[in-house]
Amino acid sequence: MEELRQFPRFNVQYKVSFSGEGIQGEGDVYNLSLGGCAVESETSVPKGEYLQLRIHLPNQPAAISVPLGAVRWAIRREFGVEFIRLPHEDQERLRHHLRSLKPASPAQT
Repeated sequence: MEELRQFPRFNVQYKVSFSGEGIQGEGDVYNLSLGGCAVESETSVPKGEYLQLRIHLPNQPAAISVPLGAVRWAIRREFGVEFIRLPHEDQERLRHHLRSLKPASPAQT
């Protein structure tokens, strides 16, 4: 049975920087929605970690700031983050940006 997603996913390749308890790194967001993202990074991040993220959208002067995200899965150099706290202004900027993109097909999520 296919898992139903709360938010549509988008295939992207955006730079991200993140930090948590004793963790700091950079990587690429490759799957993005209003509720979270998937990241590929050289920095290993364990499942259950809480992170702050800064997602750099193209043609945007300021990064999207996620003050609190929870790592829900981690496999090798990739991990998935659920956005727990996302300021309203950044949420609206992200929503506006995602509207201009084409959602990922279910096979790619």
